[in-house]
Amino acid sequence: PEQDQEAEVGPANEEQEEVEAQVKEKKCKKASKQRKASKADEDGECAPEEAEPAVEKKGKKNKKLAEVTPDDEEAQDEETEKAPKKKARKVSQVDEVPAKPTKKCSHKSSSIIDLFEDEDVLAISKPAGLLCHPSPGFWDHGTVVHELEGRLPAKMLKHRESYTGEADSFIPRAVVHRLDRGTTGVLLLAKTPAAEDGLTAQFKGRSMKKRYVAILLGHPGGEDRAETISVNEPIASDPSRPGKVMISESGKVAKSIIHVHAYDEASDLSLVSVQLLTGRQHQIRIHCKHQGAPIANDDDYAGAAELAKFRKKFKVESTGGKRPLLHCWKMELTHPVNSDEPLTVKAPLPPDIQSLVARLWPDLPEDPENWPCVTKYRILLRGLPYTAEAQSIADFLKPAVSVPAESVRVPKKNTKRKYWTDATLRAGEAEAFVELSNEEAELVRKLSGQKMGSRWIEVILELDSRTNTDG
Repeated sequence: PEQDQEAEVGPANEEQEEVEAQVKEKKCKKASKQRKASKADEDGECAPEEAEPAVEKKGKKNKKLAEVTPDDEEAQDEETEKAPKKKARKVSQVDEVPAKPTKKCSHKSSSIIDLFEDEDVLAISKPAGLLCHPSPGFWDHGTVVHELEGRLPAKMLKHRESYTGEADSFIPRAVVHRLDRGTTGVLLLAKTPAAEDGLTAQFKGRSMKKRYVAILLGHPGGEDRAETISVNEPIASDPSRPGKVMISESGKVAKSIIHVHAYDEASDLSLVSVQLLTGRQHQIRIHCKHQGAPIANDDDYAGAAELAKFRKKFKVESTGGKRPLLHCWKMELTHPVNSDEPLTVKAPLPPDIQSLVARLWPDLPEDPENWPCVTKYRILLRGLPYTAEAQSIADFLKPAVSVPAESVRVPKKNTKRKYWTDATLRAGEAEAFVELSNEEAELVRKLSGQKMGSRWIEVILELDSRTNTDG
């Protein structure tokens, strides 16, 4: 264009003045978008309109390169280095975890609380709102794996084959189990292949004890207000709601034991802990719903009217937004590498649950370990004299707990007073199903090793996993 030619052949001082004016104009626009190009600064005026090159859009880049000074080129290089890079591409079939969290991640590393760590295992308290591993929509941010960048060995961040069939997810070897995005609490991560194998074996073998804390809308014990509820209901995927589950006879076996620690009649809310005997997707959430008491604040399984009533009365604030009030409180296991070392990991209650408990039940201790609890147990006695009757067994248990003789079960006998073995009991064994407090349960355990007549009696205390009539 004609104006470009004038800029090239004009006097040197005019060309320099024009360049300086354009640089000042650029600085003015960067300092404030509201400043107009024609406004004067302290040293002079920004470039007037007639001084701007009248070139096509495609030619602007070349025009600017032709007019900038060496100092301006260095400034442009510096700005180019500071410019944000393009978002990492989606990776589903890779060998390592995607890039570290971007600015889109609203969580800070400080939101993750360390509970235990050695050379093999890392146990953390997962906050609400974080996924456990990368998946569609969360390839470069928003997961525990990204938050713990640099703390897990590179070999444990390799992709492992998922037996869950999730081909679209990236599950590192370190992630041996998962919590839902909205669920808080204990999450175990493997730092070595040996720990990965040991933890996986315990999860699959169901030898690990898992205890959750939740607040429910209603009472799960039905009209009788039972304080211990065993639920044995199979779970299957809900075809009408992708990603959700339902109770179905054709589903997988799922067993839970719900312990009610407190109930508030005015608000119709229950404080419970739940022991998982299996580990299915959304198991606690669907089992509690099946008992007529869904988890508070659960958009997926609680009714709209129940949620509206709860949220109107209790304005629960959670770091992860609206989330089910469910927390993985405790895990008891053996160390995955040092098998002789027991390992118990507990995560403190999150602020949203803690504040609600303090408001409704101010006299309760902060630690769920000290909450009142009555639990259904099976007392199994072994090594009994073959002639022992139900009454003598009830008398043996009396120092710890009062058990009616009719509640004691012994093996069947024929007319010759010989014992017939059945599916559960053998000769010299007996059982009783009772409800015990924590203190009573401890006294029963201490009976093991005591004598009845000339025999040393073994006493075994097990949780009653029979199906509850309400479940």
